[in-house]
Amino acid sequence: MLEVVRAEFVFGCLTGFRFSDFNNIKPDEIRDGMLYITQTKTEDRVVVPLRPDTKAILEKYDMEMPPICNPYFNFHIKEVAKLAGLSGLVKFSYKRGNKMVDEMRPKYGWVMSHTCRRSFCANEFLDGTPVTLIMAISGHKTEKAFRKYIKADNLQKAQMIKKIREGRRLYSFRILFYILEYYSIFKNIYFNFVILCSMVIISKAILKEFAQKHPDAEIGLEKWYNDTKSASWKNFAEAKKTFNTVDGVGNDRYVFDIKGNQYRLIALIIFKVRTVFILFCGHS
Repeated sequence: MLEVVRAEFVFGCLTGFRFSDFNNIKPDEIRDGMLYITQTKTEDRVVVPLRPDTKAILEKYDMEMPPICNPYFNFHIKEVAKLAGLSGLVKFSYKRGNKMVDEMRPKYGWVMSHTCRRSFCANEFLDGTPVTLIMAISGHKTEKAFRKYIKADNLQKAQMIKKIREGRRLYSFRILFYILEYYSIFKNIYFNFVILCSMVIISKAILKEFAQKHPDAEIGLEKWYNDTKSASWKNFAEAKKTFNTVDGVGNDRYVFDIKGNQYRLIALIIFKVRTVFILFCGHS
């Protein structure tokens, strides 16, 4: 019987129906890949497209969901959730009279038939489905009530933070990819031709952009660029001969003074392939 409870729970999460609706699906309510139901609570008519997963569940039970009473469902869905590994502790705060009550349970202890509808609404909202379309299925009469129901503001803030963090990781991965890509290119050149005539600098665009904002740094940056490009450093000692104030700060990174130490340029230098990656340019 747990299999039936699990199937009905998944069906509810994918359709957004209340328990009284998804537990009472009849074959004559399914036509042309759509579900046509009259909601038990509100008597509103709702049409919902069948997803492949929901269609597979209905076909498994001959297009008619096995009837289960709500208390039985709520009792056994917790067992299903426990078997699924939803065992982390979750605190829920609510008002009882004039007092705030904090209750702690394993996650599976909070799962019930209403979880289906709330999960559907929250997931569709986060996936970008227009609120008016979700409300047509959920039955909410106002957008304010819907947003309060799914705690939209908190969800949006959490999603924004998540996207920012993912963007940072993606940016880091891209930088690493470019470094490895260029390293691979110049490594092949090195082994093919044994020696490179001069340093390769990636990229001058960073210097140009900085010079546009700080015109007084332009001459110093241009001199650094020309002196570096015409050099052929095999190690830090040779770079030190060109720029006696350059300092190594570890991990193949070096700091150059620009315009009498008014500005600083930080670069990653791979001497083996005579390549300079400009990482930063700014005030000292």
